Amino acid sequence: MEPSAAMREYLAEIYRLQQDSPTVSTTSLADRLNVSAPAVPRMLKRLKSAGYVKHVPYQGVELTDLGRLEALTEIRRHRILEVFLVQVMGFTWDEAHDHADALGPGLNDTTQRPYDKWLYRERHLVECFINKIKHFRRVFSRFDKLDGRFLGFLQFVCSLIWLR
Repeated sequence: MEPSAAMREYLAEIYRLQQDSPTVSTTSLADRLNVSAPAVPRMLKRLKSAGYVKHVPYQGVELTDLGRLEALTEIRRHRILEVFLVQVMGFTWDEAHDHADALGPGLNDTTQRPYDKWLYRERHLVECFINKIKHFRRVFSRFDKLDGRFLGFLQFVCSLIWLR
């Protein structure tokens, strides 16, 4: 069963709260999600029937392996949206977080693939640049003894790479 946007939000928040303690109370979950206390057990019942959580009343809730996988997928989606909003759209990180919360339910695996491709391209460019600097470092290995010399070397190498 594919989880709904609300289910994914609950799973992600349970995952975050589980970093502090092995089980999560329904009241802490209600506080974090800004929902009423009676709404949490209803959602936990749905999540338990789908196999995402283990819930024992009055003892707390914890994620199953399937629930942990879905939670990490949701957190990854959220972070991808934040990076896209900051680097491409020009938002600040605080604004990007709020907008990613609003846009998150609309992002599924199909729409996430172009973001993955874009992030891979950006990462690839950075890795290639670092590899070029490493190549020059072999030639100019004695310039990294002092900070000023190293920064001068780095500026020189960046200029050479840029002029190519």
